[in-house]
Amino acid sequence: MRRIISVIVAFLSIAAGVAKLMKVPQETTFFDSLGIDLKFMLILGIFQVVAGIFIFMPRARRMAAIFTAIAFSFSTMMIFMTGQIGFGLFSILPIVLALYLAASFHTEKRAERT
Repeated sequence: MRRIISVIVAFLSIAAGVAKLMKVPQETTFFDSLGIDLKFMLILGIFQVVAGIFIFMPRARRMAAIFTAIAFSFSTMMIFMTGQIGFGLFSILPIVLALYLAASFHTEKRAERT
């Protein structure tokens, strides 16, 4: 189950990051509507792509899951700022999944030590 969730979270993170890096019109319009500089969009995009890739690297996956949750949280806060309550609530799901991964990777690491 964790493997499936890892793939889903990584895919969502990488897809969201690539959309920002490619300056997809919906992304640029979204950031413009909030008055947020497009440089932040590109930084967030890089952050999302790297975190999504690192989820599959054993030594980095817990931190990558945490970073992914942080990136999703930024996006979700911005969605709420636009007044899209329904979409904002739905956007909490990837945050929860990423935090679940971070917790499960931590539990796994603790079990390996004993």
